[in-house]
Amino acid sequence: MNVLKYCFDYVVKTGVNPKLSTYEKGLVKLTNKAALVVILIVNLIFVPLALYNQHTISILFFNSLFFPVALAFNKIGYFKLARHSLLILLYSMLLTISVIRGRESGILFILIPTILLIFIFFYGQKNLYVHLIISLVITSFILIYTDIHLPLLPYSHEIVSSVFAVNLLISLSLTAIFINFIFNLNRQYQKELLDLNNTKNKILSIIGHDLRSPISSLKGLLQLFNSKNISQAEFRQLTSHLYRNTEHLSYALDNLLQWSVSQMKGFHPLPVRFNLYELIEGEMKLFTEAARFKSISLLNKVPPQTHGYADPNNIALVIRNLMNNAIKFTPDGGIITVDGSQNNNQVTIHISDTGVGIDEEKVNKLFRSFKPLNSRGTKGEVGTGLGLMLCKEMITYNKGSIWVKSEKGRGSTFSFTLPAPLSPPSGLLPEQKPKQAKV
Repeated sequence: MNVLKYCFDYVVKTGVNPKLSTYEKGLVKLTNKAALVVILIVNLIFVPLALYNQHTISILFFNSLFFPVALAFNKIGYFKLARHSLLILLYSMLLTISVIRGRESGILFILIPTILLIFIFFYGQKNLYVHLIISLVITSFILIYTDIHLPLLPYSHEIVSSVFAVNLLISLSLTAIFINFIFNLNRQYQKELLDLNNTKNKILSIIGHDLRSPISSLKGLLQLFNSKNISQAEFRQLTSHLYRNTEHLSYALDNLLQWSVSQMKGFHPLPVRFNLYELIEGEMKLFTEAARFKSISLLNKVPPQTHGYADPNNIALVIRNLMNNAIKFTPDGGIITVDGSQNNNQVTIHISDTGVGIDEEKVNKLFRSFKPLNSRGTKGEVGTGLGLMLCKEMITYNKGSIWVKSEKGRGSTFSFTLPAPLSPPSGLLPEQKPKQAKV
């Protein structure tokens, strides 16, 4: 039973990809379900009926052999063509069965879901009127033709009621699929609306709490200077504090922007082959001043020929977040080391520090909640809590994994993997150096 369900789900999801909107995904699944239901009902029910009636195999069975065409078009991304082909095949079913078997078979029941599919497939498009006109012409032809001519191969009286029931079953099944599509779409939209509302609340929380503090501090200091309550010499002594506040604000806004884009589904990684050693070396330079302030040594021990296949700008953001956390929680005189290894399939990067470490309870919550760590750094540094969640998303988007090992009082090691390039450094994959963003 599980195997059948897996096969059904696999066929229904043919052609569905993450880049499609919720509505488009629903239409692709609806097309696949409709084609699959017609194939199953016809082949499981109508073929035995056709053989029992001692006629040549029903033309309906022959017609059903073409329904996989709709699945094939969805598979290769021709979604509108798949919908057109499905409707054309339903028109063909209406015509051929009415002419050959007669409308007493109940074939006109198929017209109901056909019209429903026309509206849902092409609502608001010119194609809607085209298909409505076609369906009206076909229906008129069937009614007029069957009043004038007898069916070419009529079913016997004892089997007409069975065939009638089968056509009704097809109609009800397709209508049920249509109704299910509407309900599922409504539920999905409600879920997305709730997610967007939660995202909005999280963004407002960050702006109201974590970003307001450094802005208020900066504003207060400037007011003191403008009102001449502090001297220029005292103001100059506070410039390092101003710089760190401004740096934190810029860093938090950068994270907030990237996270908001990913949550709003406007994010699509662009993987290329790139040199990880050079990327890490460049990102480390952004933290030279912060490391010097705490007398922290930064060591890049990644082999120079280490290459990854991912979006380098995403990985640069991950490096910046992990480096920022390492500096934040490493006391004066500590060491932060970045090293890594590469094999044929993947690259592994480790960022280790000699900091305060993380207790086991918090380690288990990392990457699982919106604010995994609610702690201040060794110099009172604050954070939005977005950094590690953003790292998790960026690495997952780029087909890697991320984890942490830590011991309280002895430091932490954050590690992540990325796909390795399939070709050697001299291969055909383009190599790209990411643009360094200011923190």
